[in-house]
Amino acid sequence: MTVTQGSKWAICMTVREPAVLVLANVVWHLETGASEVWVFLDEPDDPVGDLIAGMERVIVVRCDADWWAQHGERPAMQTGRQRINATEAYRRTKADWMIHLDADELLWQHRPLADELKHLDAIDGYLTFRVYERAYALGQPAPGIFDGVLRRAMGRGPAVSNIVWGDLNGVSHEGLLAHNMGKPCMPVGRDVQLAVHRAEPLEGKAKLPHAHVAGTWLVHYDGLTPLHWMLKLLRYAGLPQQQRKKIFGDKRRAQLEAVLTTYKTATGLRSYHDQLRGFTPERLRALTEMGYVEERAFDPQAVIDRAMPGLDLSVAAFDADLRARNADLFEKFKRKLG
Repeated sequence: MTVTQGSKWAICMTVREPAVLVLANVVWHLETGASEVWVFLDEPDDPVGDLIAGMERVIVVRCDADWWAQHGERPAMQTGRQRINATEAYRRTKADWMIHLDADELLWQHRPLADELKHLDAIDGYLTFRVYERAYALGQPAPGIFDGVLRRAMGRGPAVSNIVWGDLNGVSHEGLLAHNMGKPCMPVGRDVQLAVHRAEPLEGKAKLPHAHVAGTWLVHYDGLTPLHWMLKLLRYAGLPQQQRKKIFGDKRRAQLEAVLTTYKTATGLRSYHDQLRGFTPERLRALTEMGYVEERAFDPQAVIDRAMPGLDLSVAAFDADLRARNADLFEKFKRKLG
């Protein structure tokens, strides 16, 4: 695909996920206009590196001992490693803007992002993307890792949120289970560093101003399959309490507390997943009528299939890969994952 005219934008991500997810993310963003895709392999010998290293406009960085020797001691926390890697990509890119994403996040453009960015490069601060999060329509099959519905928070305040989300309020940001902060999109050449959700000054604690991108949304899958989501929360719950407090907001910590104390079997954990991420037909209809569920179809698989025919994006294949590469975790959480 020819890169869209206008300001060139690139993405960067630090990954440790099944190869199919990394491939799908890379292909999606290349096909939708990214001038560069920077992939930092948190496990330096991750085999996905060999699959993407020769792809045009893809820069692969293996975060091995030599890499960390150049950048100081390897941070124990994932967010620290992401910050260093994203900032390195920001400094080295040939694009006009750098965007920090996770592997389970895709940009959905309703108009070309490059055309919007070319008017905003003088911004005092950075841009961010409004978040849509994948959920499921209970009773409807979701055989592919990108199937489901997209929900969003609308910032209407507690009076409306209590009516709309009810029992989800204690564990969600107006319905979003992971984050509602978006991800940073920063014009290059500034004295800043890229963190997970924001751009920050190199020194001091002052916060940079930011504004939303108008024509592009961030679609966050927060677990590509129910099993992926459950494993993710169990892994988070296993972090030291101090790390959990530093990395996660109060809503995610409430989810982790439930995983640790209430839902102690595979059946129970799956029921918790469906409570949080599944909508009955009645609730789905109500949320759609109120504007909290997007009616326009988002089908990244169609674009990915055209660019990389044969890539298996099924839930069954993804979960098999997930189990193979995380055998130790599945053994550790056998009772909760089945």
